[in-house]
Amino acid sequence: MYSEIPFCVMQITRNVKYAATASSDSSVLLWDVDTGEEITAFKGHQDSVNILAFNPDSTLLATASHDKTVIVWKAAFNPLCTCTCTCACTTLNCGRSHASAQTQVTDGKIVYQLEHSSAPTCLLWSPNGDQIATAHGTVFTLWSSKASGKTLFEVEDAHAALISCLTYHPQGIFISPLYSSLKFFMI
Repeated sequence: MYSEIPFCVMQITRNVKYAATASSDSSVLLWDVDTGEEITAFKGHQDSVNILAFNPDSTLLATASHDKTVIVWKAAFNPLCTCTCTCACTTLNCGRSHASAQTQVTDGKIVYQLEHSSAPTCLLWSPNGDQIATAHGTVFTLWSSKASGKTLFEVEDAHAALISCLTYHPQGIFISPLYSSLKFFMI
């Protein structure tokens, strides 16, 4: 992987085949980990991108920027059959061995955008991918990832200090500023 702009952040898919990188020039790039080749560029942010997160099945990529937005991109990795059988091979369900199956990556279209009143400091997908949790300043917001980013709830002054960490627990979300106390929200 090579880029003339230094990366600020990188996220790798669970299957370790693809990496997304972001930098201070607002670019978000998707790379093939095995070859080091750039696959596609995601264009939409107007300022530096500081957080990246793939949803659990790596079909969506969320990016947070200093432009006060989180953009959710289509980052589906679709099977593409290159065998010569006469069936509907593109669905990989013809029953033949598909040793030649490859992966085709879609080109990063914007699915929806989440607006914030200041730059997001945290971004986290729920373990099942149904929700996105974000923080900006002292505000904590939980969004539906299934309903085009509908706000499920928002807590103003969720913490006394700038929220810098979010993590999921089976019954809720922990939030914390750097070097300070921890709060738990049941969801």
